[in-house]
Amino acid sequence: MSLIIFFRAIVASGFTTYFGDSYDGLIEISVLQHWYNVAAFGNQMSVTEYFYPYKDSIGYNDTYLIPGLFFTLGRLFGADPFRAALVSHVAMKAIGFLGMYALLRKGVGIRLAIALAGAAIFTTANASLLHMHHAQLLSAGFLPWLALLLLMFGKALIAQNHRRVVMTGCGFAVLFGLTALNSFYAAWFFAFFTMLATLVGLAVIGAANRRQWFFSICSCRTPLALVFVAAVVSMAPLILVYLPKIADGAHHDWATDTARFLVAPSSLINVGVGNLVWGQALNEAMRGLTGHPMAGGEARFGFPLGLLVTAVMGTIWAARRRPIMPLPFALGFALEIAIILMLKSPGDYSLWRLIYEIFPGANAIRVVSRFLLFAVTPVVVIVCSWLDGARLPKWALIAIVVFLLIEEIQLAPPLMLNRARELAMLDAAGAPPAECRAFFVVSARSDIDSARSEARDISRAWNGEPATMLFDNYRHNVDAMFIASYRNVPTINGFSTFNPPDWEFSHSDAPDYLERIARYARRHGLTALCGLDVRRRPRWFHFDLRRRPTEIRR
Repeated sequence: MSLIIFFRAIVASGFTTYFGDSYDGLIEISVLQHWYNVAAFGNQMSVTEYFYPYKDSIGYNDTYLIPGLFFTLGRLFGADPFRAALVSHVAMKAIGFLGMYALLRKGVGIRLAIALAGAAIFTTANASLLHMHHAQLLSAGFLPWLALLLLMFGKALIAQNHRRVVMTGCGFAVLFGLTALNSFYAAWFFAFFTMLATLVGLAVIGAANRRQWFFSICSCRTPLALVFVAAVVSMAPLILVYLPKIADGAHHDWATDTARFLVAPSSLINVGVGNLVWGQALNEAMRGLTGHPMAGGEARFGFPLGLLVTAVMGTIWAARRRPIMPLPFALGFALEIAIILMLKSPGDYSLWRLIYEIFPGANAIRVVSRFLLFAVTPVVVIVCSWLDGARLPKWALIAIVVFLLIEEIQLAPPLMLNRARELAMLDAAGAPPAECRAFFVVSARSDIDSARSEARDISRAWNGEPATMLFDNYRHNVDAMFIASYRNVPTINGFSTFNPPDWEFSHSDAPDYLERIARYARRHGLTALCGLDVRRRPRWFHFDLRRRPTEIRR
């Protein structure tokens, strides 16, 4: 039922329109298709079909490794890239549901019905649906599993059960390594928040319990050493993939990137105007107070008011029972600290600047407000702990759960990726000539006016960079990525979070575009390079470096 609620818009469209758009949505599918090429054609795992001839190019973006496995299964069973991507999305959501249920039921000891309700709230989360433009955020589904393994590890450590310490510790290490490789945001926010929650927990459990933890750690030195080795091995792929990019200086600038995406106070309740319960009411309230509607784009990670209020009530309730309820209190207090650190004040002042400067990996986090999506995991644990332990009348419990589920419903999902249109683009472009070892794109779409109109729609929806910059940077580069991964022929184009150091492939209609292509080709010794421009005949042409860049044999 949770999956049907979440994916109902795609079902209602007759599976013709999908989450995302032809910008970030096609980038995601291009990366997913890379894993199919690895399985079906033996391609190198670390070398994508874009940014040719760079090695380890998978590290320029999130790898999508886990959803890539489900995508590959879909492709092997005959699904096209869009339906295979849907298979991966459904699988990731199912993983999240089962993980949250297991965390609540086995890790926290919540009653069956409330655990199921918590898993449903987590799976249908308003913010998760709003941000299906960025499907890498589905990695939030791994966090309940990580939390469960960490809790089981802690219990085994206190019990000094060496075998279970090794099993749960190594299991956590492997899953954390996979999560980090799959999506950096999920692993980083989990590690940061876990550190805060652990510090709070140690502060409230009392001196006797702290001594017990110390003695348990000392008595489990050997199994902990094995867990440490497993952690190092599990993190090795991440280091190998991303260390070269870090060495190149890949990070986000504070003023131009990170400071723009901090958590504004209004972001805490910004659920988007399409939220069934709160959207229009909060939008009108914001307009009345400030003269402006609620912000769009990355500001819409807020909690529905009912969930936020019950989380606060649950934290207060747990605070009064700290000796017997340390987990929900530690989670709630750590959430308060994290949000205070991330808050943005006028003038872009924020305590997060300290974290950005001193905490490892923090300068690779661009959209700090995305933490609120990953924070749904501890929020659901707090709320369900309160619902389970507060001894509410049955009618009140049912009413609260039903309301919490209803207020997660989002009526304006990001459904902008038209399957038929994108497959038509692939067919119209055709395959590169057999003699082409690599290619670049001038234009893969003949209807430029429609493409520019889509860029304007995306820019308005996301309050982002101007539509002209979006179009000039993304359009031909993303199309090249999609064609390259689908046809399994490399392209020198591409666009990602971080681009290669000599990437200069924006503005494909600029007079010097072919000259920039020629410089890149000479620098990297590329031969048998072809170009694609569907507005001309023939569409594919050979790029002859022996002539002037403007003189192309077509």
